[in-house]
Amino acid sequence: SPMEGVGDSDILGVEGESTASVIERKNAAVMQGRGLQGLSNLGNTCFMNSSLQCLSNSEALTRFFLAEQWKKDLNRENPLGMKGNLADEFSKILEDLWAEPRSSAVCPRDFKRVIGRFAPQFTGYSQHDSQELLAFLLDGLHEDLNRIHSKPMTEIPTGDGTDDKTVAEEAWYRHRLRNDSAIQDLFAGQYRSELECPCSNVSVTFDPYTSVSVQLPQVSNMEMTLVVHLLANPANHHPRSVKVSISMPRQNTKIKDLKTEIGTLLSVPSQ
Repeated sequence: SPMEGVGDSDILGVEGESTASVIERKNAAVMQGRGLQGLSNLGNTCFMNSSLQCLSNSEALTRFFLAEQWKKDLNRENPLGMKGNLADEFSKILEDLWAEPRSSAVCPRDFKRVIGRFAPQFTGYSQHDSQELLAFLLDGLHEDLNRIHSKPMTEIPTGDGTDDKTVAEEAWYRHRLRNDSAIQDLFAGQYRSELECPCSNVSVTFDPYTSVSVQLPQVSNMEMTLVVHLLANPANHHPRSVKVSISMPRQNTKIKDLKTEIGTLLSVPSQ
């Protein structure tokens, strides 16, 4: 796999530079303390900057680009790609992010211009969905770097759930006949989808993916620290203040519920 490291035949260096010195120079670029450079916000483009930083900190992908291995895979004729423009600009962004630290942020203006040219939904300077852009970037980089120049016709194999391993391997083999890139090497996987019809027939397919959307965990309770002022009464001749910490459900909690909880904790009437 080209992701295992930088091979001698994969390195493009300056004329007269030995392969060993190129390998050392390129690998040294991805080191501790580098890659911490910021990106300028062009309006409301934090969605784009966060996606770029995620990809930049995928170490194997960054090594692949900084070692210039991507150039031998560049596919400018792919009608599903972006004529290599996305890979070109992504490489420049990584070079800037992983260069010697500097005081100013990297401006991704040219990168954003390329995105807007091929994906009009991302034009302008409004906020967009970061996961949607990340999926677009992975797909675009894949097609720009697809090693398959003539894609064969294939069909998606289906199974009945009795031999998932064989069906999954065949689906993956057919997928790779049309999709072979560093992006696939690093990020691709398979979803298992099962459909059962009323007649009890079962159809199982394995679909490729490069990113997974996961829901952030929802906290069901809210934690509060309150200062309760207790007034003077026959049992408590002097007013005083007490700090209490309580946990209450986030949904459908009323002031009455809060007062009841405080009264229970302090052994006082909740009115």
